Amino acid sequence: MSILFSSRRSQKQLAWCAAAVALLLYLKPSRRYFHVPEPARSILAEASSWTLYALDPAMPSTPLEDERLFRGFRILGQAELTDQGLRDELTYEFNWGVITHSASSLCWRPRHGIRAETPSGTVDVIICFSCSGAHFAVDGEPKIFKTDTSRNPAPTFNRIFEGAGLSIAP
Repeated sequence: MSILFSSRRSQKQLAWCAAAVALLLYLKPSRRYFHVPEPARSILAEASSWTLYALDPAMPSTPLEDERLFRGFRILGQAELTDQGLRDELTYEFNWGVITHSASSLCWRPRHGIRAETPSGTVDVIICFSCSGAHFAVDGEPKIFKTDTSRNPAPTFNRIFEGAGLSIAP
């Protein structure tokens, strides 16, 4: 060590640099500031019912009178998700995607929707794995929160949605 760092001062400077790099990595926004917001997180965890929506990613310019929409997108299919293990798996995968996201684009063509309901509230979640974005709305309000997710949860979501009899739009 004394050959590489001739003085105690050089060793201290190296230690401070290493500490600064570690701090910057810890504070990296994708690891610290993105999360599933409250009360959405609590409603998802405590929901008595979950409805899955397979969505047409193209937002209709003028919806037809009898057309079923979820947060402005055509519903291609919907199914109740009663299996608590599958709900937990979706929640875990989504949270992991939020924590580990790296970058997002601006396409906003969501194919997955979830409505979770409790006696005290409802949350709608709309997810676009193409651009790694998710919107949350509580109790029918307009979008209250947006966060980023990674594309990693998409295969799990597709498997569970398809297992519920829903087809995901290409």
